[in-house]
Amino acid sequence: LEPFGTGNSEPIFAMIGARVERIFSLSQSKHTKIDVTYGGVKTSVLIFFQSPDSMPFVVGDRVDLMVSIGINVFAGKENLSIKALDYRIHGFNQSKYFAAKDCYEKYRRGENLPLAFLKKINPDRQELVKIYKTIGAFGEIAFDRLYMRLDSPEMNYCKLKLAVDAFEELGLVSFLSSTQNITVLPVKQRVDMES
Repeated sequence: LEPFGTGNSEPIFAMIGARVERIFSLSQSKHTKIDVTYGGVKTSVLIFFQSPDSMPFVVGDRVDLMVSIGINVFAGKENLSIKALDYRIHGFNQSKYFAAKDCYEKYRRGENLPLAFLKKINPDRQELVKIYKTIGAFGEIAFDRLYMRLDSPEMNYCKLKLAVDAFEELGLVSFLSSTQNITVLPVKQRVDMES
């Protein structure tokens, strides 16, 4: 299909539901390589400029990958080169994610939201505990990774972001908007989650 350029973009392929077999660190965790099984075939996929710790998936998960495929020639040998351009946990509902993100932004701007929305975005105590324990298990975690780890019919972006906002307000976590990382802070005294 080469040459690629204006009017002939490099093709992009989807690997839907690939099973993650192993995750490797490359170049002192600057990059990640994952071994996957897809369509009964085992292969490796490179993810540049992202460390293994930032991946929202773990070994055993199924993932959807958007990849470019090429040929790498090294020492006179040709090998298949698969580079991930984007990825997500298999079954991840993007439209739900972006709708809830939009809802959060409206809420923070003080816009009126339907009562049905407000009920869906209010985390209960059990959800708050689950979210906090998940953050604590990692110590530091990117927001999207946390969201994908907690993905369930009851969880949405808005509810999770409001929970993180509340934890930050209570001094339990710090949230760095530039990196979207959430870090657990040392707890000096008991806090009332209901507040």
